[in-house]
Amino acid sequence: MGSIDSTELSKVSIDLEAANTKIIEQPSIQELNKSLGEKILGLSGKGHDLKTSLRFSNADPLRLFRAIGMYIDEGKRSITEASLGSANVMLMALKLEEFSWRKAKNERNYSLLCIEEPEAHLHPQLQRTVFKNIFKEKDDSQALIITSHSPTLASIVPLRSIISLRYVKTSTKAFSLADLPIEEDEKDDIERYLIATRSEILFAKGVIFVEGDAEETLIPSFAEILDYDLDGLGITVCNVSGNNFNPYIKLAEGLGIPIVVITDWDPLDGTKPALGRARCVGIWDSRCEVNTELNILTEKNREWAETADFDEFSSSFSKVGIFLNNETFEVAIAQTPNLSSVLLEILDEQGFGSTRTKRINEWKTDSSKIDSTQLLAMVKDIGKGRLSGKLKKKISGGKLIQVPKYIQDAIEYMVKNV
Repeated sequence: MGSIDSTELSKVSIDLEAANTKIIEQPSIQELNKSLGEKILGLSGKGHDLKTSLRFSNADPLRLFRAIGMYIDEGKRSITEASLGSANVMLMALKLEEFSWRKAKNERNYSLLCIEEPEAHLHPQLQRTVFKNIFKEKDDSQALIITSHSPTLASIVPLRSIISLRYVKTSTKAFSLADLPIEEDEKDDIERYLIATRSEILFAKGVIFVEGDAEETLIPSFAEILDYDLDGLGITVCNVSGNNFNPYIKLAEGLGIPIVVITDWDPLDGTKPALGRARCVGIWDSRCEVNTELNILTEKNREWAETADFDEFSSSFSKVGIFLNNETFEVAIAQTPNLSSVLLEILDEQGFGSTRTKRINEWKTDSSKIDSTQLLAMVKDIGKGRLSGKLKKKISGGKLIQVPKYIQDAIEYMVKNV
């Protein structure tokens, strides 16, 4: 108000009074104005007459600002007619504008801007747009705290600004990612990884990390067969799209989330060590780098890890939440009774040539004859994602289906730890 010349305000007041006069001069308005005035006078008496009149607004220059309101749809509708989501956005915009104004005048009287669950009534694209812009505009002198349960919002938040509050044993504990020991490229990998569907890891009570789409699709179904509801338990299955688990293990460990890793042994031909050996050691090293309460591997441990046979190696690492098959996921399915027959049935439905069809029929007769190389070649032609979708459909609700032992152990380990 102080920045507008009083002469200009007077001109607006005159124009507004002219508009008020014009509407009051309409016969029907005059009649209504007179009737209401007489009714109020009759009820209150001369000593308490309110002297009412119909008009647009008070034309007093000093009261004009109080009459200014925000409208939507190019001024056609009042803000009171906006949706809750739109109203939330406007409220945040108004507060941020107020803070900018106070900062420009050096009149700031706040130290924190706190926004409680801003995702309410905002669709995902709007959440991302609004908060990308808020993060962009925020300067270093302004402290911003946002509380949220939105994976969409969490997916765009700078990684090192995340603090997770978790109930641990008997109290709530805060886990900050500000000092997470990761390289810049690892940080970039994690931020790219935390798209809306995967950022639910930040809210999970436990995480099962897997290599690919097939495991991500089927493990919830395997859990159902074992009578576990992963969603109900707050357990998320996260696909790392490969076998570089380390950045994501650090993320989960930094947030204090119980984790399980399901991975392949990946044996190599000849005398070369299986790829799963170094992978498991790397996973444990990543956990120890973040959680100093864990025991790091000694040189003796590492020497043992290079030479131990599969049974001894997998048994040892399963005790710390890392579960291995003896080859790959699809081969493990083929080696599991009942589940193997479902897999061979799907392969038979694909209409392969006579050679493969004959081979599949032989495997149906004796599953011990299944050749992993030939099997994986067929799986590759079908596509792992497509095959897992077909398997999921066939085993859904099938309590007689046997779950691969290492996956059953992994699920039960996770359930026990959450």
